[in-house]
Amino acid sequence: MKQLPLFVASALALTASVGLAHASSITGELWEVTNAQASNATPAEIASLGAGLPGATFTVPSFNFSFNPTDSGSIYTLGTFLSSGGVSSATYISGAASTDSLAGPSGAGGTLFQFTGSITVTSGETFGATHDDGITLVIDGVSVFPAGASGPTSAVFTEAAYTGPSGTYAFDLVYGECCGPPAELVLAQTPLPAALPLFASGLGVVGFLGLRRKRKAAALAV
Repeated sequence: MKQLPLFVASALALTASVGLAHASSITGELWEVTNAQASNATPAEIASLGAGLPGATFTVPSFNFSFNPTDSGSIYTLGTFLSSGGVSSATYISGAASTDSLAGPSGAGGTLFQFTGSITVTSGETFGATHDDGITLVIDGVSVFPAGASGPTSAVFTEAAYTGPSGTYAFDLVYGECCGPPAELVLAQTPLPAALPLFASGLGVVGFLGLRRKRKAAALAV
Protein backbone atom coordinates (compact mmCIF):
# COMPACT_ATOMS: atom_id res chain seq x y z
CA MET A 1 0.00 0.00 0.00
CA LYS A 2 1.34 3.41 -0.97
CA GLN A 3 2.06 5.66 1.98
CA LEU A 4 0.50 9.12 2.09
CA PRO A 5 2.95 12.01 2.23
CA LEU A 6 3.46 13.06 5.83
CA PHE A 7 1.89 16.50 5.38
CA VAL A 8 -1.27 15.04 3.80
CA ALA A 9 -1.61 12.39 6.52
CA SER A 10 -1.15 15.01 9.21
CA ALA A 11 -3.76 17.28 7.64
CA LEU A 12 -6.24 14.42 7.39
CA ALA A 13 -5.66 13.54 11.03
CA LEU A 14 -6.23 17.15 12.05
CA THR A 15 -9.46 17.27 10.05
CA ALA A 16 -10.70 13.98 11.50
CA SER A 17 -10.08 15.11 15.04
CA VAL A 18 -12.17 18.30 14.83
CA GLY A 19 -14.24 18.19 11.66
CA LEU A 20 -16.65 15.28 12.12
CA ALA A 21 -20.09 15.90 13.59
CA HIS A 22 -21.89 13.46 15.82
CA ALA A 23 -24.61 13.14 18.43
CA SER A 24 -24.94 10.97 21.51
CA SER A 25 -27.82 9.37 23.45
CA ILE A 26 -30.91 10.93 21.93
CA THR A 27 -34.04 10.88 24.06
CA GLY A 28 -37.42 10.90 22.36
CA GLU A 29 -40.88 11.73 23.67
CA LEU A 30 -44.27 11.90 21.98
CA TRP A 31 -47.72 13.13 22.95
CA GLU A 32 -51.16 12.50 21.46
CA VAL A 33 -52.59 15.99 20.94
CA THR A 34 -55.14 17.95 18.94
CA ASN A 35 -54.58 18.88 15.30
CA ALA A 36 -54.17 22.52 16.36
CA GLN A 37 -51.33 21.58 18.72
CA ALA A 38 -49.68 19.22 16.23
CA SER A 39 -49.84 21.99 13.62
CA ASN A 40 -47.33 24.03 15.64
CA ALA A 41 -44.18 21.89 15.91
CA THR A 42 -42.16 24.19 18.16
CA PRO A 43 -40.46 23.93 21.56
CA ALA A 44 -42.91 26.57 22.83
CA GLU A 45 -45.85 24.31 21.95
CA ILE A 46 -44.20 21.39 23.75
CA ALA A 47 -43.68 23.57 26.85
CA SER A 48 -47.37 24.50 26.86
CA LEU A 49 -48.65 20.90 26.91
CA GLY A 50 -50.51 19.91 30.03
CA ALA A 51 -49.56 16.98 32.24
CA GLY A 52 -51.06 13.53 31.86
CA LEU A 53 -51.38 13.41 28.07
CA PRO A 54 -51.17 9.96 26.48
CA GLY A 55 -47.72 9.45 25.01
CA ALA A 56 -44.46 7.53 25.08
CA THR A 57 -40.74 7.80 25.81
CA PHE A 58 -38.03 6.10 23.76
CA THR A 59 -34.42 6.28 22.62
CA VAL A 60 -33.25 7.02 19.08
CA PRO A 61 -30.07 5.25 17.89
CA SER A 62 -28.51 8.21 16.02
CA PHE A 63 -29.05 11.81 14.94
CA ASN A 64 -29.57 10.75 11.32
CA PHE A 65 -33.32 10.27 11.66
CA SER A 66 -35.19 8.15 9.11
CA PHE A 67 -38.82 7.65 10.11
CA ASN A 68 -40.98 6.32 7.27
CA PRO A 69 -38.56 7.52 4.54
CA THR A 70 -40.90 6.30 1.76
CA ASP A 71 -43.74 8.51 3.12
CA SER A 72 -46.04 5.49 3.14
CA GLY A 73 -49.58 6.09 4.34
CA SER A 74 -49.70 2.58 5.84
CA ILE A 75 -47.06 3.44 8.47
CA TYR A 76 -49.40 5.43 10.65
CA THR A 77 -49.50 3.93 14.14
CA LEU A 78 -47.17 4.97 16.95
CA GLY A 79 -45.48 1.56 16.94
CA THR A 80 -44.92 1.21 13.19
CA PHE A 81 -43.70 4.80 12.85
CA LEU A 82 -41.18 4.43 15.69
CA SER A 83 -39.99 1.05 14.38
CA SER A 84 -39.41 2.53 10.93
CA GLY A 85 -36.87 4.90 12.52
CA GLY A 86 -34.92 2.19 14.35
CA VAL A 87 -36.59 2.55 17.74
CA SER A 88 -36.53 -0.93 19.29
CA SER A 89 -38.76 -0.27 22.29
CA ALA A 90 -40.90 2.45 23.82
CA THR A 91 -42.61 3.02 27.15
CA TYR A 92 -46.23 4.04 26.65
CA ILE A 93 -47.90 6.16 29.32
CA SER A 94 -51.33 7.51 30.32
CA GLY A 95 -53.26 5.01 28.24
CA ALA A 96 -51.33 5.33 24.97
CA ALA A 97 -50.55 2.15 23.03
CA SER A 98 -48.30 1.18 20.13
CA THR A 99 -51.41 0.49 18.05
CA ASP A 100 -52.73 4.06 18.44
CA SER A 101 -52.99 6.03 15.22
CA LEU A 102 -50.76 9.08 14.76
CA ALA A 103 -54.11 10.86 14.44
CA GLY A 104 -54.92 9.80 18.00
CA PRO A 105 -57.38 7.18 19.23
CA SER A 106 -60.31 9.22 17.87
CA GLY A 107 -58.66 9.66 14.48
CA ALA A 108 -59.21 13.42 14.63
CA GLY A 109 -56.00 14.57 16.30
CA GLY A 110 -52.24 14.48 15.80
CA THR A 111 -48.93 13.67 17.48
CA LEU A 112 -46.09 15.87 18.68
CA PHE A 113 -42.56 14.46 18.95
CA GLN A 114 -39.56 15.93 20.76
CA PHE A 115 -35.97 14.69 20.44
CA THR A 116 -33.25 16.04 22.72
CA GLY A 117 -29.57 15.35 23.28
CA SER A 118 -26.17 16.82 22.47
CA ILE A 119 -24.53 17.20 19.09
CA THR A 120 -21.09 18.22 17.85
CA VAL A 121 -21.39 20.76 15.05
CA THR A 122 -19.26 22.99 12.87
CA SER A 123 -20.34 26.54 12.12
CA GLY A 124 -21.77 26.67 8.60
CA GLU A 125 -22.64 22.95 8.58
CA THR A 126 -25.78 22.09 6.61
CA PHE A 127 -28.82 20.16 7.84
CA GLY A 128 -31.39 18.71 5.45
CA ALA A 129 -34.82 17.30 6.29
CA THR A 130 -37.71 15.75 4.43
CA HIS A 131 -40.74 16.22 6.64
CA ASP A 132 -44.49 15.68 6.57
CA ASP A 133 -45.63 17.70 8.60
CA GLY A 134 -43.85 20.44 10.56
CA ILE A 135 -40.36 20.54 12.08
CA THR A 136 -38.21 22.83 14.23
CA LEU A 137 -34.51 22.32 15.01
CA VAL A 138 -32.73 24.44 17.62
CA ILE A 139 -29.05 23.96 18.55
CA ASP A 140 -27.75 25.87 21.60
CA GLY A 141 -30.55 28.41 21.19
CA VAL A 142 -29.79 28.91 17.49
CA SER A 143 -32.75 28.17 15.20
CA VAL A 144 -31.62 26.07 12.22
CA PHE A 145 -34.84 25.62 10.27
CA PRO A 146 -37.01 28.68 9.58
CA ALA A 147 -40.21 29.19 11.54
CA GLY A 148 -42.27 28.45 8.41
CA ALA A 149 -41.12 24.82 8.50
CA SER A 150 -43.05 24.14 11.73
CA GLY A 151 -46.55 24.02 10.22
CA PRO A 152 -48.59 21.45 8.28
CA THR A 153 -47.24 20.45 4.88
CA SER A 154 -47.05 17.59 2.44
CA ALA A 155 -43.63 15.92 2.23
CA VAL A 156 -41.11 18.70 1.50
CA PHE A 157 -37.34 19.04 1.73
CA THR A 158 -35.94 21.82 3.93
CA GLU A 159 -32.23 22.65 4.05
CA ALA A 160 -30.50 25.21 6.23
CA ALA A 161 -27.09 25.97 7.70
CA TYR A 162 -26.24 26.10 11.38
CA THR A 163 -24.85 29.59 12.03
CA GLY A 164 -23.75 29.29 15.65
CA PRO A 165 -20.26 28.57 16.96
CA SER A 166 -18.53 25.22 16.49
CA GLY A 167 -18.58 22.82 19.41
CA THR A 168 -20.78 20.36 21.28
CA TYR A 169 -24.17 21.71 22.29
CA ALA A 170 -27.66 20.67 23.32
CA PHE A 171 -30.22 20.35 20.54
CA ASP A 172 -34.02 20.34 20.54
CA LEU A 173 -35.86 18.82 17.57
CA VAL A 174 -39.67 19.02 17.47
CA TYR A 175 -41.73 17.23 14.83
CA GLY A 176 -45.49 17.42 14.43
CA GLU A 177 -47.81 15.07 12.54
CA CYS A 178 -51.29 16.41 11.95
CA CYS A 179 -54.25 16.37 9.66
CA GLY A 180 -54.02 12.76 8.42
CA PRO A 181 -51.50 10.44 6.78
CA PRO A 182 -48.81 10.08 5.67
CA ALA A 183 -46.13 11.01 8.23
CA GLU A 184 -42.41 11.29 7.49
CA LEU A 185 -39.30 12.58 9.25
CA VAL A 186 -35.91 12.15 7.59
CA LEU A 187 -33.15 14.40 8.92
CA ALA A 188 -29.38 14.33 8.49
CA GLN A 189 -26.39 16.59 8.98
CA THR A 190 -23.79 16.94 6.24
CA PRO A 191 -20.44 17.66 7.92
CA LEU A 192 -18.15 17.15 4.89
CA PRO A 193 -18.44 20.67 3.40
CA ALA A 194 -17.77 22.12 6.84
CA ALA A 195 -14.72 19.87 7.20
CA LEU A 196 -13.10 21.05 3.97
CA PRO A 197 -12.00 24.43 5.39
CA LEU A 198 -10.51 22.56 8.33
CA PHE A 199 -8.63 20.30 5.91
CA ALA A 200 -7.30 23.38 4.15
CA SER A 201 -6.30 24.87 7.50
CA GLY A 202 -4.55 21.62 8.37
CA LEU A 203 -2.60 21.73 5.13
CA GLY A 204 -1.64 25.32 5.86
CA VAL A 205 -0.39 24.58 9.35
CA VAL A 206 1.60 21.52 8.27
CA GLY A 207 2.93 23.37 5.23
CA PHE A 208 4.13 26.24 7.44
CA LEU A 209 5.91 23.80 9.74
CA GLY A 210 7.53 22.14 6.71
CA LEU A 211 8.76 25.52 5.44
CA ARG A 212 10.31 26.26 8.82
CA ARG A 213 12.15 22.94 8.75
CA LYS A 214 13.51 23.65 5.26
CA ARG A 215 14.72 27.11 6.31
CA LYS A 216 16.39 25.66 9.40
CA ALA A 217 18.09 22.94 7.35
CA ALA A 218 19.33 25.54 4.86
CA ALA A 219 20.73 27.71 7.65
CA LEU A 220 22.59 24.78 9.17
CA ALA A 221 24.09 23.87 5.79
CA VAL A 222 25.71 27.31 5.38
